[in-house]
Amino acid sequence: MVSASLLQAWVAACAEAGIEPEAIVPDVLALPWQPGQWTLLLAGERALLRNGPLDGFACTRALLPTLLAAAWRRCAETARPRTLQVLRGDGELPALPAELTVQESTGGVDPLALLQTPSLALNLRSGRHAARHTRNNGPWRWLAAAAALALVTALAYSGTRYVILGREQALLQQGVDTLFHRVLPAQQRIVDARAQLAEALLSAQRKAGGGGGLSLLAQTTLPLTSMPGARVQRLDYANGRLQLALTLPRPADYAALRRQLDGQGLRVALTPPPAQPAGASARLRVSSGGTP
Repeated sequence: MVSASLLQAWVAACAEAGIEPEAIVPDVLALPWQPGQWTLLLAGERALLRNGPLDGFACTRALLPTLLAAAWRRCAETARPRTLQVLRGDGELPALPAELTVQESTGGVDPLALLQTPSLALNLRSGRHAARHTRNNGPWRWLAAAAALALVTALAYSGTRYVILGREQALLQQGVDTLFHRVLPAQQRIVDARAQLAEALLSAQRKAGGGGGLSLLAQTTLPLTSMPGARVQRLDYANGRLQLALTLPRPADYAALRRQLDGQGLRVALTPPPAQPAGASARLRVSSGGTP
């Protein structure tokens, strides 16, 4: 889903320039797709995967291997793709399922050229947000289409955040379950994957005397498991710092979370969510006591 106010703001920006866009498309669904093939676009620190007519997700490159593996397992064997088309703008390929045959593009990739204008998978300008057609507007059709393409590229991140958020959250949860089985293969029953995994990681840290990303993840998620309704939308780890975007059910829970993390000797930077828009995420950055 996409915020109606955000969609109206995009249309209003075009109207001020004298443009009436006919289509606004999520960047993930603008990637090429056909049965038996997934498409992966690597651009900068972001990765976009389209794995169905109306399916796909966007994430950081660090999270791509986990989310890609989760999407592969969730796909029925009869529906799994035979090939993965990789559109690589820069950087190295991540680890991919061995069953996939990779077809990699050569040279640079122009994201604007990837839009499938003849048959758009999803046009956000529909229903009450549909474009208003007038007589003799033929010359404007091409201009409106060009404006829509430019709008998709310029606002790709924001569009993906609202449209793919629900699916990405489900894939993140699947990633937690995958990590649980890797760390605790002997435990078949999952009562609370996050709590069990966090306790196991803390135990391993005490035995090994080490730290790192897994240790920070365990120390951070353990307090969250005691807060029903807590939701993590995004997480990333780099340079000894764990960064999360999350929502908690009550405003007082943010202060309680900070107290629990401070009590573990962690360095915590917590920015509560803004009052508007509703459902906005808080920003949490956690590092070990010795990391500045």
